[in-house]
Amino acid sequence: MEKVIIRELEESELEEARKVLRLSFRGKELHWALNDLKYTYVLAALLNGRVMGVVELFETFSEELGGVGVIDYIAVSPRYRRRGIASKLITSSEELFKSWSESYVAASTKGSNIASINLFRKLGYKEVRRGEEGFEKLKYLTYAYGDDIIFIKRLRR
Repeated sequence: MEKVIIRELEESELEEARKVLRLSFRGKELHWALNDLKYTYVLAALLNGRVMGVVELFETFSEELGGVGVIDYIAVSPRYRRRGIASKLITSSEELFKSWSESYVAASTKGSNIASINLFRKLGYKEVRRGEEGFEKLKYLTYAYGDDIIFIKRLRR
């Protein structure tokens, strides 16, 4: 496979990013993923100059945790899934968050999203499920109101 390049999404690539999101989400998740493109920092995964994956990021702060980088939405075009692209987008996000001096990175998903659960587990994230200690604080910190699981990983000591 050709080399995948991860870099900041350029304005001229917005429509390609929207296409990847439309192929990956439905309903209100699609609405918010498209809407949040305007308000988040977006990394793109490119193959032969074409966007095949995106990750939307933002940063927030907690008195207890310090700076937290949040993976808002991540999507890979169905044709390119199961090739490690989502993992590359996440590890690139972690490096970016480290450069922003964040202490943690967090993401969330629904309990039915087995692919995301397996991905974050593989990358060493701790799971906090709805009803467990700390979930409510993390839910508000990450805006994960409709999700059942929040993943968190320490970036620095």
